[in-house]
Amino acid sequence: MNSITIQGPNGGYIREEESIFGFTCTVSSIINLDQHPIDLEIIVHPTYIRSHPDAYGLCYEKDEGMIQIHLARKCSEGCTVDMYSTLTHELLHARQTALGERMVERPVRKHEDFIYELAKERLSWNIKK
Repeated sequence: MNSITIQGPNGGYIREEESIFGFTCTVSSIINLDQHPIDLEIIVHPTYIRSHPDAYGLCYEKDEGMIQIHLARKCSEGCTVDMYSTLTHELLHARQTALGERMVERPVRKHEDFIYELAKERLSWNIKK
């Protein structure tokens, strides 16, 4: 991966930037997304995604070699969302995009829980060292 940018919807600072960055790097390493020459932009919304209130996350190719991920902190009804689980799901879609594949839900849903748990395990292992 060339770069990872983490920001708010208007370019603001995100308080969990360091943990989101670490989690993104860990998941990217697990799924080999870090081997692709892409720029990744992660936008964390303070509540739900205004343009898509029913979505917890979005992933799409913005420009050639630039993949943008949007994450919601809450659903449109106000319930809290596990942002890191959503990030895992969207990073799997980013991998599909980087490989030139269509974004398909079934293989992503099949593997997202395992990859999420593996990433959490690796992060806690690194912290204990």
